[in-house]
Amino acid sequence: MAPKRNTLDWTLEGASLAVLVAIFVNLAAHWSELPGRVPTHYGASGNPNAWGGKNVLWVLPIVAVGLYLLLTTAARYQRLINLPIRVDRDLPEVRKLLLTMTICMKAVMMLMLAYISWAGINTALGRAEGLGRMFLPLFLAATFAPVIFFTRKLQRYRV
Repeated sequence: MAPKRNTLDWTLEGASLAVLVAIFVNLAAHWSELPGRVPTHYGASGNPNAWGGKNVLWVLPIVAVGLYLLLTTAARYQRLINLPIRVDRDLPEVRKLLLTMTICMKAVMMLMLAYISWAGINTALGRAEGLGRMFLPLFLAATFAPVIFFTRKLQRYRV
């Protein structure tokens, strides 16, 4: 039996879906004004270090859809989630923690991909200069914080 979702879970699910849609809407809204050459890669400093045709900007929304579907599937089929510790995955408390962890990761990833898309569009339009110097450390912290937080919570269910 699947764990029940609480208000936070539903809020994060809705936000993730809204951000996913916003990635597509933002790109479509700016498509006609984008130049033929756009940033396709960023260095550790957050500055673009590779450029290409504007069609490559569609890769990020497609990756976002794939990641959204993968994390949605992982929330439903929790055996797909790789953990650094062994836990009893049949306990309702563990299933709830894994569900919430996956939903949090989905929200974080959608926000990060939305920001990368926004920065790519605005850099191409001359309104920004890349991702910014703090993007990489913030991205890494935002990615690992939920994993560390939920892994610590799962420690009490070790087998």
